[in-house]
Amino acid sequence: MHFANKTPPAARTGQKKDAAMTSEEMHEALFKAITEHQILPGTKLPEEELAEAFGVSRTRIRELLQRLSYLGIVKTPRHRSAYVAKPSEADARDVFQARRVLESGMIPYVIKRFNDKDEDDLRKLLRLEHDALNSKNRNRAISCSGQFHIRLCQVINNKTLLETLRVLVSQTSLILAVYPPSGRSSCDCEHHATLMDRIVARDVGGAVAALVHDLDAVEQSTFFTHARGKTTSLKAILSLNPPSGA
Repeated sequence: MHFANKTPPAARTGQKKDAAMTSEEMHEALFKAITEHQILPGTKLPEEELAEAFGVSRTRIRELLQRLSYLGIVKTPRHRSAYVAKPSEADARDVFQARRVLESGMIPYVIKRFNDKDEDDLRKLLRLEHDALNSKNRNRAISCSGQFHIRLCQVINNKTLLETLRVLVSQTSLILAVYPPSGRSSCDCEHHATLMDRIVARDVGGAVAALVHDLDAVEQSTFFTHARGKTTSLKAILSLNPPSGA
């Protein structure tokens, strides 16, 4: 018996599409579109529209949305379309406070384990952030800023701490999408350069002060009274975000 011929053409097509993109590729594309503010907070994320954009089944889209909901950047209410989270001012204040406590506490451990490879990686991110600012690409600068803080945390090699910071950094990006900062950058690279200098000098107190000053400056520059609107064209946006190496 030839069971292969029993499969409906539509099902075979769907299976072929599912193989086109990995879960990591889809996650990277949608995560980047949200955290770099191409898809703004409040935007609905209909399963069927995302399935068409990625060329996969709705089952895989549901898995993707659940994964992003863990990071706090997507809301998945029952019996309604998922949407990009839209933090309130109170949510934003909580996130900045949590980051000050968490990141200032990790500085002594960063300095203890910091090596030349860590410095090279962080200096590279500083250059990328600087280039983004010079080219007036604020969204890219925000992304580089978040990567800088995450790479700093990776020095400690603590998985639990890193996962927690990833969530907070992702939520910070959403905050800056809803309440755009008034300053030159969401997290000025000059502040990061000062922080790097203090870490290289093994100056715990100076590094903590530089880190807190950095986060304070971002929070104080944020326009909490000027919330942005939302975007809707998911397929067009996601087509601009192919997975790395594609």
